[in-house]
Amino acid sequence: MNEMKADIAKRIRSWEIMRLIYNAILAPVGIAAIHHARHTPTELIRTQPPMEIPQIVLGSIAFGVFANVMFTLGPIFETYLISLTRFNMKKSHRIVLFTIGLLLSLAVTVGTVAVLHPRLSLK
Repeated sequence: MNEMKADIAKRIRSWEIMRLIYNAILAPVGIAAIHHARHTPTELIRTQPPMEIPQIVLGSIAFGVFANVMFTLGPIFETYLISLTRFNMKKSHRIVLFTIGLLLSLAVTVGTVAVLHPRLSLK
């Protein structure tokens, strides 16, 4: 029983270290994308008024919380995989799973900013 608890603790620590890396990569990309969108002229017709700074800040915080909730799917997936199949997930498998999730998150981050681009230019 103690061996199983130690294994679970080791896996959780590994995922939490990867969460720091995930946030360290995702946050600057999101900030850079928002900065670029706000400072790039657009020829698109505005159908909605520009977003104000408080909307951008609150939206960014909500997006960060959502991204970290989605990150949690990685450890949950690993736990289910181990519990249901007795598959011994190695560190290399965890890194592949982390990388896939990170790439999807980066795509969603950049895509979201691209969609909001016309509303981010504050004048």
